[in-house]
Amino acid sequence: MKIAPVFFNKPVLKTNAGNVEHCLRKNNRGDVFISFRGKEYPSGYYDDKQIAVAEKYLGKKNWEQEYFKERYREIYPPPSPVVENLYKAALIVLLLTPAVIESLVIDPAKEKRVKRIIEPEIRQIRALMFDMNNEKIQEKKEQELKIKSDLKKLEKADNERIKKEELSAKIKDALVCEFIEPISRGQDDVPTAVMLEGSNAQTRKEIEQWLESELDARIVRFKLPDDEDDAIYRLNTELQYAQEKYQKTGKRTVLFVDDFSNILNPARVSNFTIGDMKAFLFSLSENKEPMTIVFGTDNQWGIDSAFLANRRRIPLKINFDNLMLGQKKTWSAHLDDDIKNMSQSRLEIHKCWLTELADNAAEKGRYADVIRYKEINAMICEMQGKQRDAYLLRCDIDKYLKKI
Repeated sequence: MKIAPVFFNKPVLKTNAGNVEHCLRKNNRGDVFISFRGKEYPSGYYDDKQIAVAEKYLGKKNWEQEYFKERYREIYPPPSPVVENLYKAALIVLLLTPAVIESLVIDPAKEKRVKRIIEPEIRQIRALMFDMNNEKIQEKKEQELKIKSDLKKLEKADNERIKKEELSAKIKDALVCEFIEPISRGQDDVPTAVMLEGSNAQTRKEIEQWLESELDARIVRFKLPDDEDDAIYRLNTELQYAQEKYQKTGKRTVLFVDDFSNILNPARVSNFTIGDMKAFLFSLSENKEPMTIVFGTDNQWGIDSAFLANRRRIPLKINFDNLMLGQKKTWSAHLDDDIKNMSQSRLEIHKCWLTELADNAAEKGRYADVIRYKEINAMICEMQGKQRDAYLLRCDIDKYLKKI
């Protein structure tokens, strides 16, 4: 015997996972199987029909009255359309209003019975509507959080772009003034060695590519051999080629040498090689040879001080990380997000910590680090609206800039 499902009174399967509504059905072979449907809410498990009803009336005022009329017609179906229309027409003839007609159509006794039947249904729908409203509120909150998160990501990306563009412009200005223009004008004081120092390898690579495209010179790019003797031989050979090309074309040779800093590092090569490189770089500058070596490094600390201290060996050194030192920067673009989100009490602690770091760096003569710490403190003060404190910090920064 086929059992028709009763609305809101279907059998429930009790499981450890909760109450799961199910109904028995037959497939083509006649086998009985369990069909699961519906959705779990905080107030309980609801089938698809209950969910559809709740969605239909969600947000409507006086929805109980409309639901009652709909269920009344389901429980006590009206007569055939023809009979109903004749009945209504007769009542209209009697000049009765639609509201009065409806009150005559609904039998009071039947109305009571229907209300008793649908009371638990209405309670369920009301609870489900409450859950749905909470769900929509939660979804809206999640959407707002996602929008805020996306905006923060865009702001961060924009700030990174601004910082990168500012730094790139500064580096390019320095290279144009001190390297590119002297070459284009054929000046004698063209630097014979250019060291590009920066912690960001991608920035160094981009600047080298830009520099290569801007130079009016013969460009040669290679990596030094690992063997020290072979490396020295390669450099001397390139110098001979550069002299020959200059005599024929009048164009300077610019060598972009990967890992060139290794041959200047006493921890990587012998003292004999360090001595040979001192003499080689000095002679390039002293003899005003028509060749320049351009190389990048992430940090200069491994390079022998004899190369760094003597401008004739490396005439042009550009430190990307120090190039923006002392320049006033907007805190909104240059302060890290974790600092921006600190409470006022934590900001004061952070400022004390930065001040201590600056004092320690000053004692050790690391003036670039002093400026970095004071710059961060100055931007924090500007973010807090403490303009006088920021001004005093920037006065200190100017003093240390003169020392470097």
